[in-house]
Amino acid sequence: PEAGLLLTGGHDRNVYVWRRAPAAEAGADADAGSGAGAGDGGWQREMVLLPAALDRAVLAARWAPGGRKFACGGGARAVSVSYYEAEDSWWTSKLVRKRQGSSVTSLAWHPSGALLATGCADGHCRVLAAVVPRVDAPKESVPLAGRDSKFGTVLVDASGGGWVHGVAWSPSGTRLAFASHDSTVTVLTGLNVAAEPDALWAGRESARVKLRGRPVRCLLFLAEDRLVGGGWEPAPVLIAPKRESAGPGAEDWGVLLESLEDGSTAGSSATGNAGGTPSRGTPGRSQNSQFASAFAKFEQFAPKVKTVRTKQVGGPHKGCITCLRAVRADLDGTVEAFSSSGMDGRLITWETADIERQVLAKLSI
Repeated sequence: PEAGLLLTGGHDRNVYVWRRAPAAEAGADADAGSGAGAGDGGWQREMVLLPAALDRAVLAARWAPGGRKFACGGGARAVSVSYYEAEDSWWTSKLVRKRQGSSVTSLAWHPSGALLATGCADGHCRVLAAVVPRVDAPKESVPLAGRDSKFGTVLVDASGGGWVHGVAWSPSGTRLAFASHDSTVTVLTGLNVAAEPDALWAGRESARVKLRGRPVRCLLFLAEDRLVGGGWEPAPVLIAPKRESAGPGAEDWGVLLESLEDGSTAGSSATGNAGGTPSRGTPGRSQNSQFASAFAKFEQFAPKVKTVRTKQVGGPHKGCITCLRAVRADLDGTVEAFSSSGMDGRLITWETADIERQVLAKLSI
C-alpha cells in the first residue's frame, strides 16, 4: 500500500510486480493498444528474477512494511526475499540457503521488516532473519535480533498440531500467531526483537487455543490482545487472552467470540449478491441446463445426501474465508476496520468498534 505496487504469484512459478503508471503514460499505453500496461488500467508488469531453487509452485508471497522488498515461498521448500534493482529495472532475489521442512504455505513480516515468519506443511512456524542491507533502514535502526543475525538464520522454530495455514504478527511484534489444520491457533508470546538473536524467544512461552469448529486459514491481529481468524466457518472467530493467566508471566488465550456472524450490523458486504444465490448443487449454472437436470435425478435416489445438502449454513460468508486484511488502522497499528473475503466472492468490511460492543454484550450476560 505504501508504494502503490501489486504482487502476484502462481502455480506456474512466476511472480510479477505490477506498478501503476502515471496518468499520462497510462493514456498513451491505452491508445497504443500494446505493451504491458495497455488495456489494463495503466498497470505495468515488472520482471522478478527468482532463484533457481524456487522451481515449484509459489504458494505464498508477501510485501514487507514499506514496500521495498517482498518474500516468496512455495512447494520447493525454499524462501527468497526480492528487492528492486533500479539500474537494471527488475527485481532481484536473495535465497534463504536452508530449506524449510516442507512446502511454505504462508508468510508474515515483522513490523520492523527485519524478521520473516514462515508457516509450512510440516506443521512448523519459523522466524528467519531477513535483513537486506541494500534496501533496509540504516543498521543502527534495525532491531538487534535481525541486525546481528546472518540472513536466513532460523531464530524461532515452533510446532503446531497440523500443517500451518496462516501466520500473523501483533502490531508491536511481541506476539506471533499461527493457525494449524487441527483447528488450533498457537500464540507465541514474549518475543523481544531488541534482545540478542538467541534470546528472541527466551521464555519460549506460548498458548494454544482449540477451536470448536473447523480450522482457520488466515489470521489478523486487531490489537495486542485481539486476534481474528477466518477459515472454513462462515464467519470469523475472535481470540483474546483470558482474564486469569495460567501462571506468572504466562498468557492463557481463548475464544472470546466463536462467530462474528451476528455482525451483519458490524460487517457490510461490498459486493453483495446482485445475481441472487445460486440454487443448491448448481453454482453459477442455469437451472435449465442439462447439468441441473442430471443432478436433480441423482438427488432423487440419494435422500440422505439431500438432507445434508439442504442444511442451512448461517453467517455472512457462504464459502471458505481466504483472506483477512486491515482496512483502517491508527498510528500504533491498532486496526479500526478490517475486511474478510472468501471463495463465495464476497468482500465484507467489519468495524472493530462494533465487534467490541458484541464482546461487551457477551461479558454482561
